[in-house]
Amino acid sequence: MKIIRKKLSLLFMNINSFIDREKLCCIFFSAFFLALIANFSIIRYFTEKYLGINLLNSTELKVHAIVSGILSDLFVTGIVSIIFITLVFISNKFIFNKYLKKVSQRIKVTLFFMASFLFLFLLSFHIPYVSFYSSLITPFHLKYLIDPTFLEASAASVLDYRVLIAFFIPACLFLIVYFILKIPARLKYFKIIFISLLCLMYGAKKLNEELNRSGRVWTPVHLKANFIGNLFSAYIFSKSYAIGDLSKEDYKNLENYLDKEGEVPKILNIKNVTKENELNQSKWESLLLDSSLKSEDRLGKDLKHQIQTRIKNKNPLLVWVVIIESFKPEDGKFHYPNSQKTFQPFYDSLSASGIAFTNAWTVGGVTRAGQEGSLCGSWVGEYTAAMQELPNINPECLPELLKRKYHENVFSAFWHGGRFDFDGQGIFWKKHGMDLVITKENFDLNLPKTPWGMSDKVLLRRVAHDLDTITLANQNKIQFHTVLTVTNHDPWHLPKDATTELLQKHKEQLYLPPQITTSYTDEALEEFVGFLKTKKYPHSQGETYWDNSIIFFVNDHGHAKPSLPYPDDIAWGISAKNNVILAIKKSQANLVINGGIVEKTLQKNSLYKNRNGVKIPNLASQADIYPTILDFFDFKNIYSLSDSLFANKRRWPVMVDLGDYVFAPSPYEVGTGMVWTRKDALRSRTDSMQNNMNYDYYNTALALFKSSQFLLFNGNIIKNEENNTENVILVKAFN
Repeated sequence: MKIIRKKLSLLFMNINSFIDREKLCCIFFSAFFLALIANFSIIRYFTEKYLGINLLNSTELKVHAIVSGILSDLFVTGIVSIIFITLVFISNKFIFNKYLKKVSQRIKVTLFFMASFLFLFLLSFHIPYVSFYSSLITPFHLKYLIDPTFLEASAASVLDYRVLIAFFIPACLFLIVYFILKIPARLKYFKIIFISLLCLMYGAKKLNEELNRSGRVWTPVHLKANFIGNLFSAYIFSKSYAIGDLSKEDYKNLENYLDKEGEVPKILNIKNVTKENELNQSKWESLLLDSSLKSEDRLGKDLKHQIQTRIKNKNPLLVWVVIIESFKPEDGKFHYPNSQKTFQPFYDSLSASGIAFTNAWTVGGVTRAGQEGSLCGSWVGEYTAAMQELPNINPECLPELLKRKYHENVFSAFWHGGRFDFDGQGIFWKKHGMDLVITKENFDLNLPKTPWGMSDKVLLRRVAHDLDTITLANQNKIQFHTVLTVTNHDPWHLPKDATTELLQKHKEQLYLPPQITTSYTDEALEEFVGFLKTKKYPHSQGETYWDNSIIFFVNDHGHAKPSLPYPDDIAWGISAKNNVILAIKKSQANLVINGGIVEKTLQKNSLYKNRNGVKIPNLASQADIYPTILDFFDFKNIYSLSDSLFANKRRWPVMVDLGDYVFAPSPYEVGTGMVWTRKDALRSRTDSMQNNMNYDYYNTALALFKSSQFLLFNGNIIKNEENNTENVILVKAFN
């Protein structure tokens, strides 16, 4: 113990001696720390409203966001201050004292002040950035700081009063603190202040970790993260998980694929001025996205005509996207008619009577990806969804695009039995155009529920109950509803409002847990569709809500838990590699379009009038719902990696982002495909597919995945063209 005490005493003496020798640096640190935290606080004050603080639906969530944000600012302030003062120390000791000895102390101090003021001034420009983009700065946008054209176009921001306030107040504070600590009578206090600030930085980090560890409340990243800390995290993450090195070979793969498919390839220029593989981003976007996505199939055209006629004549129109938790096709007989049993008998009949897509896939393996894929057309996954992980991914989604085109003539609602703050979904949908967001907090918590939220029957009965009120309050308006169920989620608890038959089967353990909750959700959907088919639409001549609806049903994703053995005639269920089977279980989509509008279209179309429904075997993605709905609403130009569900020919392969793995389903045979680790996919490792007869297709899929991640992390978003609200175009950052 004596040895330890001696070493600690010696360490303390050395630190104390260093502080005495370098008191100027320590005073600079203290003054800079206080100035920087003031700068961050002012920036946070001016930007939080653009990042959605007002959309949090409780005081508790707002307080949590503010406190967490301040603690994050304190920690980053300490880190940046240490880096800054280290540079000051190195400059003074190894540059000025060695090579510029004639430079006076006053000039050195002046130079240090100028450097710190310039840094504070640059940070203040984050305010107009956030007010324009409604997101934190991305690594991609940093390069514009040395772009003369951008600097010239942004010169007016220098006079933004918010920028001036965020600069002048911290700068004045810097000067005041510095000169106070330099007064001989005050010098004795600078050690206390210096050590206290270091302790404050460390304590802020630990307290923030504890505050966010409980999981009781959840704050969106862009509200709780310091923008410099987030910038660093986004850069490290994108290099590790999202962005591979794009090459000439990737370009050739994509160009050749388009050429084979009969498209006119766009030219992608690869600059050779600085780096061999540096891309001209606008050309890259043109290659991937520039194509008019329209319904080419007759059935799609007929559906679009029905919808456009209703809009023109101001007839009732309800568009629904029903996203069903973990409702995988494997649990039904529609996709697997030789299965021993179905746990989705109603959904099987719904598929058989509507338009069913038998080779469709979800975009990822988590619910947030399913939401963004369906409603925003985003190819995202566990690590890349805009709701939670990375705020620089900022899509524009169906509710806001519909509102931008139809203004006050559209009403959008999001219905979910789970928590408002889970994954940031509540604030995300408020920010992206939903007029009404109903979540667990809006229900009587004594009603049947599971650990994940209100039961599906409670949720769908609430939708049914409120429909008349919404319709009467929004007469002659288009209604856009998104319903997200939750009961069929691991650990698959059966709610108390299940039928007696299901409760008995559950008690006798006749079904596995996911089978029993799948059956429950199927019952809930049957009850809800029954309501739509029988409930009269207000002020109509005998028409029901179903008659005026087009409904997209799709699962958010699948899951890996076993259901029943695959039928013997499904060869891949026996011979396929385990990683392919796992990917299929997690990502096969149960995608169906139904509703009264669909029924009328099928009845009128001579090609389908003798059938109950239609099966479409073309390769499709959950994200295709987005361009399909935009086309139905007659958006003239739609740019997306996805295609209309009714396109005659798909432009690109379908990719599924399963987090640590990436899956490319085959367009030729349902149930086959290739799986790569994320690392291998980003580095184009093709060892596993050298002997595959579809090598070229999967090679293109890899190039597409890499390029899609490139676009995703470079701040590209789908926006409406300002001069023509009927057009949807891709707008590049800072262009």
